[in-house]
Amino acid sequence: MSNHHQRSALNDAFIDIWLLLKKNIKIQLRHRIATFLELIVPCILVLLVAIIRTKVSVTEYSEPTVYNEFDILQVPKILETNPEFAIYYTPNTNQTVQIMNNLVNDLEKQCLNSLWDLKLPCKKPSTIGFSNSSEMIDYYLTEKQFVLCGIEFDQLNETNIEFSLRFSNLPRTDEQKGLKIEDWKTQMIMANVMPTGPREKNKTTGGKPGYEDEGFLFIQHYLSMAIGKTLFDNDDHHDGNRNDLLEIELHGQRFPYPKYIDDLFLFSLNFLFPTIFMFSFYFSSINLTKTIVNEKEKRMKESMKMMGLKEKYHFIAYFIKSVLITIPAIILIIVFLKIRFATNSPPILITDSTVLFVYFLLYHICNTCLCFMMSTFFSKVISIHSFFITNFNHNKFFLFRPILLEF
Repeated sequence: MSNHHQRSALNDAFIDIWLLLKKNIKIQLRHRIATFLELIVPCILVLLVAIIRTKVSVTEYSEPTVYNEFDILQVPKILETNPEFAIYYTPNTNQTVQIMNNLVNDLEKQCLNSLWDLKLPCKKPSTIGFSNSSEMIDYYLTEKQFVLCGIEFDQLNETNIEFSLRFSNLPRTDEQKGLKIEDWKTQMIMANVMPTGPREKNKTTGGKPGYEDEGFLFIQHYLSMAIGKTLFDNDDHHDGNRNDLLEIELHGQRFPYPKYIDDLFLFSLNFLFPTIFMFSFYFSSINLTKTIVNEKEKRMKESMKMMGLKEKYHFIAYFIKSVLITIPAIILIIVFLKIRFATNSPPILITDSTVLFVYFLLYHICNTCLCFMMSTFFSKVISIHSFFITNFNHNKFFLFRPILLEF
């Protein structure tokens, strides 16, 4: 008896959902323009992506990109425009004073040789010692003289010396060139937007933030040599000549980049594809939410509840109708994404069509559930229109935010 009752209740539920589904489909078909737009807007936007694909050229680099080495001992560009500079250090002890004297002497020789060839003046760098890092930073913020960097000696003993280099928080070579001032981006492991090839591929020294141009590598090397000389002088059992340290030639080289395909279209997909796809279903989202709220505003849902139709059946029927209307649009989207236009490859070459279909369908299901949630917050259709318009104006910046981020 209970099984028969359960089957009867299940049959009644299917009948109710079927009636509501027929009602929703008939209402949808009566709005021919809205139905047409729900189908054609995604196709038009994805077709634009396919057209862009035909306009973007592709360059294949079949060999790894290998960069030439550069001389770390060469005077950096920042000192060519600021030949008179100071270096701060902390703590101020006999050992650090000895290290800084060795550093200044080596820098003076190197700057004289390099800047003399460029016919630029050069003076001996000045150094100022401080008891702690806070005092050094406070003095640096009020000092008008050009300060190349600050040096913090973290550990000092007879066999091991550790240090930290404190450069300006803003790279200064870009400021001299009149370019946008950026930070060192040390908080980032990878770039926000990755190009299809090596970053700043024409820069032998690596480009931004400019560890070579800012003098970081230059000071790091000469400070290491100065520490080596100091440890050598203080070691009573040393062998060899301290001047051998000056004969060390140090070169840097960018890490080789493997073969790659330089395709600007693939790079633009980072922001273009999500934006296009979101706009493709923007109109259908508004239409679905508006229809549900319209029934609530006209008290149609309450009338159907009095007839015995449960509220959950309404949402199930709307869900099925929304999926049935969207599946043809998804199929057309996949066709445009996988078809080859002219001699170029399709917009999406490798991804399987089935995977794309499942992905787009799941996206639409999530979007439909979001529309159901939004419909519960409003009781009038006009408020839905206002919300979507203001929400789009508020969030349009975040759609294109990846374009604004620097490498």
